[in-house]
Amino acid sequence: MKAFMLAMAMLFPTLAAAQGFDPQVRLLMHNHVVEPNSRFGVATWTIVPDLTDRNLADRNSRRLLFVGGLLIRSNTTNDYNWFEIMPGALVEVHPATKISKTYLLLNTRAYLKWPKADLYLENHLRQDRLLFSAFATRPFRIKQINGRWGGEGEAIIGLKPEVADIFLLGPRISVRLKPSWLNVATVLYVNQDTKLVWRTYLKFGK
Repeated sequence: MKAFMLAMAMLFPTLAAAQGFDPQVRLLMHNHVVEPNSRFGVATWTIVPDLTDRNLADRNSRRLLFVGGLLIRSNTTNDYNWFEIMPGALVEVHPATKISKTYLLLNTRAYLKWPKADLYLENHLRQDRLLFSAFATRPFRIKQINGRWGGEGEAIIGLKPEVADIFLLGPRISVRLKPSWLNVATVLYVNQDTKLVWRTYLKFGK
């Protein structure tokens, strides 16, 4: 674990000089609404995908994604082993023209947690693309800091010619902050063109 942390600390300062460096920041808000002693409820995700400008130069379209739907838990008390199936929409506003587009989508997510590992799986279907995302991590503790480390991958399959196929893979590290509902995770991806993508998630809620 110490070797992993050291390697990450050495890699991140070099990103600013990397060819094709793409920094990304995503704001995530996740919520479960469940009656006491019930395995079923409602799950919602609100996601702001692009808080930074791509490559620190070109302006991104502004996007807001919201999905909500059925939550199924493994039992009536476990907040970590769950499956969600949620329809929703992505709203995209072009930064120059201010013209907005809305894309309907279907999103499924599953999260499984064991004492020494966890696994997250996501499937995202839009009219023009299919996205798969997953991570697997292990816990660590350094003094008062609790976190997880492991790997994350993402693949986008274009369902229309104008949507390129993308594959990303890299190491992931996350830290649970105080208050406990705030979590920060960062991933250093390498894409199919061997370019670096540094994505940071700020997550509120579950």
